[in-house]
Amino acid sequence: MLNKNEFNLHINAILFYIYGIINFQYFSTMSNKQLIISLIQQDLKHSQLVSGLDNLGLEATENHCLQLLDIIAKLMGVPEGNAEFDWGKMYVSLMAESIHFDIRATSDDLRPYAKVCYVELKKLLDSFHRN
Repeated sequence: MLNKNEFNLHINAILFYIYGIINFQYFSTMSNKQLIISLIQQDLKHSQLVSGLDNLGLEATENHCLQLLDIIAKLMGVPEGNAEFDWGKMYVSLMAESIHFDIRATSDDLRPYAKVCYVELKKLLDSFHRN
């Protein structure tokens, strides 16, 4: 049986494998919007994994953050300050919804919801620019 530290090391290795093997040529031909949607899609999948581990008492949320929120915020041009805080709260809320989707071997089934997330985040961002 693995102790908690050994387990965390194994999880980190698995996450590195899952998220570290990216075909950069594929991503380099994507539009900014498509890249953001793909990152959201992967973060939804990651949220499912982390939530499941949390349910097992392994405190994965605190120990296995990919920080995709920060990357996506930069790609979308989220301004710093209150807007960034409000946008971040919405992002986290949208990610939490991933637990309501069936867990599959791939993230393909999450793509439509990732598009919805993008639209909602973009609408909120656009409202900041109008004010």
